[in-house]
Amino acid sequence: MGDILAVGSASVERMFELSDELRLGKKQTAEDVHLKVGGSGVSYACRLLAMGRRVRPLLVMGEDEGSKLIKAELSVCAGKGGLGSIPDPPGYSGGKTPTTTVIIEPGGRRTVIDEKIEGFHGFGQHAETWLEQTINTADKLDALMVGHIPTDSGGKLTGKLIARFRGKVKKGFVLLNPGRAQYKGDTVKFAQMIDKVDCLQLASHEAQEFAAPLLGLSPPEVRFADALDRLSTKCQSVVITFGGLGAVGKKRGQKGGMLAYPYRLQDVCKDETGSGDAFGAGLVERMTRPNAPPPNLQQAMHQGRLWASYACTTYGGASDSPGSAVLPSWAHTHGANKVGGVQPIAEDELRSLLGIYDQALS
Repeated sequence: MGDILAVGSASVERMFELSDELRLGKKQTAEDVHLKVGGSGVSYACRLLAMGRRVRPLLVMGEDEGSKLIKAELSVCAGKGGLGSIPDPPGYSGGKTPTTTVIIEPGGRRTVIDEKIEGFHGFGQHAETWLEQTINTADKLDALMVGHIPTDSGGKLTGKLIARFRGKVKKGFVLLNPGRAQYKGDTVKFAQMIDKVDCLQLASHEAQEFAAPLLGLSPPEVRFADALDRLSTKCQSVVITFGGLGAVGKKRGQKGGMLAYPYRLQDVCKDETGSGDAFGAGLVERMTRPNAPPPNLQQAMHQGRLWASYACTTYGGASDSPGSAVLPSWAHTHGANKVGGVQPIAEDELRSLLGIYDQALS
C-alpha cells in the first residue's frame, strides 16, 4: 500500500452554534462553541489516516499554536487507523495558521469568515522542495490530492505539483479540487493542466465559474449540464457536488453520467463544513485501494457519498473523522442503502435533472 500526498489549506475552526437566526449588528449568545480543525489538506489527511491509509500532508500552516492543534488531530486519526506515528507535516516558518469562524444558525445555515492568509510569500518553493523530497524518499505513491491552496494565485504551484507527480508516478491517481484563488484570472490557461488529472471535483458554483470562460459565458449563465459536458472533455472524470442535493459525475466520452443521491440526514445533520473534502477523500481511497477489484467511478462516488454524509453529522471540517469500524454501522443505522446510492443516469434524464438544479440554485 502506497502513500497518498494530500496538499491543501489548514485552519483552526471556531464554531458558534446559535439558538436564533443571525442578526447583524445585534449582540447574540452562542448555545455551544466548538474548537475544531479543518481546511482541505487537513480534511483529506485526517479522513484517510483514520481509515488506515498512509498520508503525507503538505498544509498551508505556520509553526505556531494552531499548527500544534492540527498535528495533534492528525495523530489522533492515525491512531484510529492503526498507523502509529506518521511523518510530521512541515509548517512554514513565518506563516500564521489561519482561523476560520463558522456561525451555525438553526436549520443549518452557515456563515463562514476566513482569516486573511499572512506570511506565506515563499510557500511555493517550500512546497516544491517538500514534493521533491517526498517523491525521492517514499517507497510507493498511490495518489496526489490537491485541494484549495489559498496562497496559489493563478494556479502556478498547482500545475507544478501535478506535472512533477505525473512525471514520476505514471500510475498514480490525481484528484484536483481547487479553490477560487487557483483558477481565478485565467481559467482557460488553468484548464490546460487538468488533462493530467484523473478526477476534477468542483462545488456547483465553482463549476459555473470554472466553465464560464470555456463556454464564453458569465458564471450565472452557465447551465450545470453544459459545465459537466465541457469539463469532462478536459480530464478523465468530473464530479460536481451540490451539498444536500447530492452529486453528479461524468467520465470523458461518457453518454449520461452518475447520480449520487443524497442521504436523508434531516435529523442528524449538524454542519456541512468539509463534506466536499470528505467526498474527495472517500473517492480517492476507493480508487487506490490495494488488493481490491478494479474500481470505477460509480463505486468511488458511492464511497465519497458515504464519507461526505457522515461528515455532515459532526462539527468541523476534519475533527471526529471516523475509523473503519464506525462507517458501516452508521450507514446501516441511517438507511444508507435505501435511497438508491449512486446510479447511472441517461443523458436526457441527467440534463433534465440538472435543469431543475439550475432553477433551484439560481
